[in-house]
Amino acid sequence: MMPRLEVWLYGIKVGELTGSSWRDFDFTATPEALARFGVLSTVLSESVPFTVRPVQGRAARRRNFFEELLPEDLNRVRLAEQAGVEAGDTVGLLRRYGRDVAGAVEIFDPADPWEPPTRELRPLNEVQVRELADSYPTVPLGNDPLRGRLSLGGVQLKVALVHQEGRWWQPLGGYPSTHILKKSPEHYPTMIFDEEYGCRLASRFGLMDYDVHIELFADQPMLVIERYDRFLEEGVPHRLHQEDMNQALGASGNQKYQQQGGWSHCNASLI
Repeated sequence: MMPRLEVWLYGIKVGELTGSSWRDFDFTATPEALARFGVLSTVLSESVPFTVRPVQGRAARRRNFFEELLPEDLNRVRLAEQAGVEAGDTVGLLRRYGRDVAGAVEIFDPADPWEPPTRELRPLNEVQVRELADSYPTVPLGNDPLRGRLSLGGVQLKVALVHQEGRWWQPLGGYPSTHILKKSPEHYPTMIFDEEYGCRLASRFGLMDYDVHIELFADQPMLVIERYDRFLEEGVPHRLHQEDMNQALGASGNQKYQQQGGWSHCNASLI
């Protein structure tokens, strides 16, 4: 049997992930979730409405929401290597990295000896930030090998850190990350500059209000993205829930990319 994972949202245990293996796991809402948010609430996800009993025909779509909390391709492989599980083991990966994911949800195994984690920050200078970005095979997403608990979706190589008190920190034990940092891959040297330019245009048109800029770390230019699913309260970062359209629509893998024959070309009417 796979471990039983608890799913928490805004300080409430809203459900559990259970099953005979990571291939057939499913989500079951708790009585607390039903009482607090109501039957059929989509506060967690459009794909995971709270029900008294899960509708079996929608199990794959519910699984997809949780799978999309994890990265793809090399990102996922590196996380799996660090955790000592198979890259396809969604439950095993969430057991290790589900404490800090996109949005406000937290996922963990209450029987894990590392639970509850001690949430701390490790100070970093600009050289150490660059080293984290350059050491991706051994520290995927900037996760400490022992105390890293964060995951981010997508295929781009990135690091998730905390910017607080005017400096950079490495989050430990599921401390909420506040920023995402990217550097351009060798085969696409203008990538971060293109993304920054696109974000600047979006900001000028009032389509986004979070900060995106280029910053040098020991002479290495990196794109710094303020996380819009985080907010500060008395100087401490807190989580704000969100889901992307892939999770809402149940899209996964190449279905997300028009270039790969995915759904993107027919989603305009749904967004």
